[in-house]
Amino acid sequence: MRKLFHLAPVVAIVVLGLVLISIIEDEHILIPIVAMVLGGFMFTRIMEYMKLKATVSGDKDGPQDEMQDRLHAIERRLTDVQDVMIALSEKMDRMDAGEKHEKLV
Repeated sequence: MRKLFHLAPVVAIVVLGLVLISIIEDEHILIPIVAMVLGGFMFTRIMEYMKLKATVSGDKDGPQDEMQDRLHAIERRLTDVQDVMIALSEKMDRMDAGEKHEKLV
């Protein structure tokens, strides 16, 4: 099914070419139409090759692992900062509670 989808532009150009040939009596127009069809076919093949080359690459494993390591390191640092902030918040709460207790006494 995907192959048919990729060939759709080529089929459209061929149909357009046939319609133009039937409408136009001049046979010299056939050469540009054939060139357009071949150009469309080559364009779709080049796009398929570039898509395949972009999706199937062996070099992506290294940077992917490095990226995961960096994300884990950042997550650890954020967890440490969060722990320090929680500790400071609890200390401030205790200090505030002590001040309120002194005011009541």
